Amino acid sequence: MAETIQSLEQQKQLFITRVPQKITQAKQLIAEHDPATFEPISEGYSGKWFDSDYGGVQQRWLLIRSEQATKREQKTLDKKILKTTEQSIKAFKKLCQQRFACTTDANKALNDWEKQQNMITVHNSAIISIDVYKNSGRPKREQTPIRIDYQISGDLACDLQKEQHYSPKRSVYSCHE
Repeated sequence: MAETIQSLEQQKQLFITRVPQKITQAKQLIAEHDPATFEPISEGYSGKWFDSDYGGVQQRWLLIRSEQATKREQKTLDKKILKTTEQSIKAFKKLCQQRFACTTDANKALNDWEKQQNMITVHNSAIISIDVYKNSGRPKREQTPIRIDYQISGDLACDLQKEQHYSPKRSVYSCHE
């Protein structure tokens, strides 16, 4: 992209183009500027101008926010969050049904599960010991367990700070005057 802009500058050509969001400077603009500070452009659109010298060419970039695109992206994001959360809940239920030979294994499994989660956190987690007897049914009073298994227990919650990390995107446009 920088080579193309330099070529247009050498040809004394004026241009208007959409800035690819892969460009570091565009990513920084999007991340650093709050849409609340944007000025209305037309109905449903707001924006803010910035000076840039990308590719060694003086340009003016317009960071644009569209209400319609924001709503569409928020709806898609909500679906993704719901799907991810449902998958996490299923995986946690399955983890809670597993039995472990020791508390260390149970804690390791819980920590591994937590590392994989984007939206969910576990509160009040506990490792519960379960006595395992030779025969099924209620054990006799003097009967001792043949082993002790361990299971994970806890309450799940949505981590709102992680959810806010996934915010709708904005676009950057460039013009050379």
